[in-house]
Amino acid sequence: MADNPVKLTIADRVYPLKVSKGEEDKLQMAADRINRKIKEYQDKFTVKDKQDLLSMAALDFASESIQKDESSSEKWSLLENKIEQLDQLITDCLSK
Repeated sequence: MADNPVKLTIADRVYPLKVSKGEEDKLQMAADRINRKIKEYQDKFTVKDKQDLLSMAALDFASESIQKDESSSEKWSLLENKIEQLDQLITDCLSK
């Protein structure tokens, strides 16, 4: 149930939200992460427009998410192969 009011500040703007109990900490961590990324880009480049900084942060987070998804897919594929090998080994041992 989303009834816990919280205010998150992202790029100097306050966003009032109603979230589920226990979700507040995760959202605050996410907002902090976004703000750190914006600050990183602000310090690194001469970009001052918050919209540009938010777009750059969003692109960075999306790219990171895609890389993690690909890595996760590869790991699942390897795990499936190992399980199939173990299954075959067990089947072979039981059929002797």
